[in-house]
Amino acid sequence: PRPGDADHAESVARRIASLADALAHAHANGVVHRDVKPSNLLLTPQGTVKLVDFGVAKDAQLGTLTRSDQIVGSIPYMSPEQARVLQARVDERTDVYSLGVVLYETLTLNRPYEGDTTLEVLTKIRTTDPKPVRTLNERVPRDLAVICAKAMAKEPDERYASAAALRDDLHRFLRFEVIEARPPNVLRVLRRFLYRRRLLVVAAAAAAVALTFGWRVHAALFPAPAPARLSVLAEPGGRVTVRRLDPVTGQPGPAVSLGETPLRASKLDPGFVRVHVEGSSASAVLRRLESGLDAVVDLRSIEEQDAASDDGSMIRFEGGVLRVTDTPVSPLQGRAVPVEPFYLDATEVSIGDYRAYPDVVPPPQLALFEAGARTDELPMTNVSWEEARAYAEWRGARLPTHAEWMWAARGASLRRFPWDPAEDYRGATKGENYAPGTQEEHLARFLASTLPVQSAPEACTPEGLFHMLGNVTEWTETPMCDTLQDPPRPLPERRVLCGAYWEAEVNGRTLNHIQHYGLGPAERNWARGFRCARDAR
Repeated sequence: PRPGDADHAESVARRIASLADALAHAHANGVVHRDVKPSNLLLTPQGTVKLVDFGVAKDAQLGTLTRSDQIVGSIPYMSPEQARVLQARVDERTDVYSLGVVLYETLTLNRPYEGDTTLEVLTKIRTTDPKPVRTLNERVPRDLAVICAKAMAKEPDERYASAAALRDDLHRFLRFEVIEARPPNVLRVLRRFLYRRRLLVVAAAAAAVALTFGWRVHAALFPAPAPARLSVLAEPGGRVTVRRLDPVTGQPGPAVSLGETPLRASKLDPGFVRVHVEGSSASAVLRRLESGLDAVVDLRSIEEQDAASDDGSMIRFEGGVLRVTDTPVSPLQGRAVPVEPFYLDATEVSIGDYRAYPDVVPPPQLALFEAGARTDELPMTNVSWEEARAYAEWRGARLPTHAEWMWAARGASLRRFPWDPAEDYRGATKGENYAPGTQEEHLARFLASTLPVQSAPEACTPEGLFHMLGNVTEWTETPMCDTLQDPPRPLPERRVLCGAYWEAEVNGRTLNHIQHYGLGPAERNWARGFRCARDAR
């Protein structure tokens, strides 16, 4: 249907939702397309759209397949982060943006950005907003225009977090349900306007300081974040304390007492906190407090496993000061990070361990693991960060911080291998690269490449930790930071993974290798597992 026809918007939304579903499948297998554009979309005679040409795709495990100082993608459909070229940090939200551009062009028959030169187009992508969709085609439904605008947001954090989220909102639109996307409010639009003209704003602000009511102007334009509200549900009489986490290192600060349980809607500044309850078996629970919203910690169903710290399944590490000097992408690089005493699982959480978790919603591969009893001793993989955190909390534990994992694996000397002397690769470090495939192919590769969690003692750390290098990469509690910013900017929707999986030898990985991924089910991967930690209190 042509723009203006009665069913044009519905037809476009269905096809874009289909493409978003295709991208979600690619992202779930660790591949970012990076070149979504009309000429890479094929329309079959039956009206189905096919996504093709992964020639400049980025594999989440292998890294970029092209040089990082080249322009990757087609200029009019590039995301702002691609348009920065040398500073590009692309992920699945890059594809969401490009698909949003395709949606925009399909609805309006106009590209959002045009120019006489490549530089002019790149500059517009980075610094200007396109004309609103309904300005060019007033027959586009408002909700579909809002979905398009969210997909094309300048900042990745303001876009849909995944192609699956974009697909789901398009399906809501098609079912005449309320969409999740919201148009930017006046304050956000004003902030964007001021940021892009920040030099003028600084000059104006300096002049305004001298005015009698300058402080009122500032308060109106940049209001302080509303307090978050924290509730803690536990047996009566427990004492609640919180420790605010450093936004860069992820390490906790001093404890602040909030009162006794049950705690109802205690007001706190937004940010990450670790919640402790004396009298509960929970070691600590990480929560992100958002401005004006409620956060609830329910400790009434935490499993009693206090003996785990004493039965040898966890190893105690004394504190110290970690100084990372050989991991430039790490938020810890170049910092002196105090690490308090803690306990860490000697082994990765196994499939058998995870199967005992009573409230688990089985990940897709758990049924495939039924193939053989020996698989219960292999590491549990294909769990998202949120699922790993929930399991740890059920155990009365938590995920380790990035600094704790580094301290346990590498020590004060920052060893590159768990073992000494470090003359070769050992244990489950000698497998092939992770590659896309069917579930059955993934299972076969997993079974061929991993070892039982308590195996290969020759590859242990001196303290007795198994498989800190090889087998699987491991989730940590710590948010990633954009280290290109000064100071580094926390990325609250992403978490650091430490170590390397079974491809360590093939790619020359050592203990300084880290990655970072999002929190939800789309980030499941057969090579990602975890182990649990506790405070030594």
